[in-house]
Amino acid sequence: MNEITKTWNTVSGSVVIAKGQLITEKTNYSDGWNVQVDCCEIRIDVTVDGVSQGDDIVALNTTQLDGLKAKGHTQFTSRVGKLVLTDEQVKMIHGIREELENAPEWQAKETKIRNNQKDTAKLEQRGAGWCNSCQSYCHGDCQ
Repeated sequence: MNEITKTWNTVSGSVVIAKGQLITEKTNYSDGWNVQVDCCEIRIDVTVDGVSQGDDIVALNTTQLDGLKAKGHTQFTSRVGKLVLTDEQVKMIHGIREELENAPEWQAKETKIRNNQKDTAKLEQRGAGWCNSCQSYCHGDCQ
């Protein structure tokens, strides 16, 4: 599992930790059995003093921006949970995702997805119907 962590302090002094993980194995709980399965997932979490804010970065609306400007905070443009972010902090969080997406495991997953899409397109192009090669309804996968 790859892990990337970036840390900074807020204006009020709280500690913010943005952590990204590339998870390549997980446990599925199935009928009382714990089954280890391969996977390739990216998880990002932003915490403020240990409290999770999630990973959904949203642009601030004009009301929120006006409220922050009235308090003298003109540098904030986005938020994640209740945490307001500067453009630099947003780039830092996006940078974590970009680094994880450049990992060999993620690249292999993306290649597999592209190849599967090509194979699916070939099957859909052929369509269902009678196949003279195998003398059945085979969707073209007999060859």
